[in-house]
Amino acid sequence: MEVQSDSTETYFDAEIQLLNKFKSLLQKNLTAEELGTEMKSFGSSFEHLIKQSSKLMKIGDSTQRRLIKTQNQLQSANEQIKESYAKLKTLSKFGQTITSSLDTKEIILSVYQHISNLMKVDVLSFGIYEEDKEITLRLHSSHVFKLIIGYYDDEDEFHEVVHELN
Repeated sequence: MEVQSDSTETYFDAEIQLLNKFKSLLQKNLTAEELGTEMKSFGSSFEHLIKQSSKLMKIGDSTQRRLIKTQNQLQSANEQIKESYAKLKTLSKFGQTITSSLDTKEIILSVYQHISNLMKVDVLSFGIYEEDKEITLRLHSSHVFKLIIGYYDDEDEFHEVVHELN
């Protein structure tokens, strides 16, 4: 019985032919000397096959390691893209909220809420700075607004006046 390959072009044509030759030799009545010669030939071919298989396994292992590395890199990049998309979506909502309202308190609360979704925020401050003057509006995590007006006096000392707003 001959071994058939599924494809006319296969990487193992020579090995299949060798196997078929060995099977046909087993059916013949060979002398010990002829059998020894054929066995040496078969052994040499088998050794070549083992070396080829080893090379193919190394190539396969190397390819698998590269594929795993590439897969990990793609997963990492995908996670970064998802995070970036979520942040961009939050910023888009943030911009829509700011432009959809004229109420300062609502805008500031919305800014605080959107920023706190992106990072930890204890205090959010908006300020106007001019030479020797500072006006700051702060929103604390407890949703308490404080208006802080600061100024430098004639002796270059800084003073603050704090007003809590409701």
